[in-house]
Amino acid sequence: MLLFELVIGLLLLGAILALWANRLGIPYPALLALAGVALALIPGTPQVMLDPQLALALFVAPVLLDAAYDASPRDLRANIRPLISLALVVVVLTIVAVAIVARKLVPGMSWPVAITLGAIVAPPDAAAATAVLRRLRPPHRLLVILQGESLFNDASALLVYRAAWARDQGAARVTREAAMAKLFATEAAQRVIDDAVQLHGGRGVVVGEPVERLYREIRALRIYEGTTEIQKLVIANQVLAEAGR
Repeated sequence: MLLFELVIGLLLLGAILALWANRLGIPYPALLALAGVALALIPGTPQVMLDPQLALALFVAPVLLDAAYDASPRDLRANIRPLISLALVVVVLTIVAVAIVARKLVPGMSWPVAITLGAIVAPPDAAAATAVLRRLRPPHRLLVILQGESLFNDASALLVYRAAWARDQGAARVTREAAMAKLFATEAAQRVIDDAVQLHGGRGVVVGEPVERLYREIRALRIYEGTTEIQKLVIANQVLAEAGR
């Protein structure tokens, strides 16, 4: 019962802060972040642990659904190259950079913990990006790229987070998690570049064109360090082994 009251209270507080943000003329994610920091700094505030599945269903999924509903598939396809770079490559680079800095600041921090921290902070929030950018009124292409990237980066960051967290918890091997991360990233990139080649027609396979170069590079990613079929086999073997225990 306490958990239900807490969730209702958080939702009500978020709605009130969103109304205040509109009156003050500031992005509501900034006000929500400040309110969260203030609550955390209040002495004697009880520590409450929410079930991750509950938090995903109540807070994360509706936010992503709302942002995805407003996104334009045509604009996303037209800007597919920067979207791939930001959602996959830049997220991984951000995770690595955060992990290195965290270990410099906290020498005793292990690599799995540092990578977990990087996976948590790497992907920007889709709703926050949309709310802030709309008030800044950037060029339409920049708005589409940043909004679209914020929709796709959560999946890649969550898979890295899961593998790093499992390693930190003492797992001897994180083969399944690593295979899932590689499979998702490469298959998502392949689907995107296939659509790009289809849209560009003959120019999509002309040597020297950016789309053709990306197609070759992404195809290579699905082969080295274990092909897509091998990754599926690894995942299936791990799942069946756990089910048979």
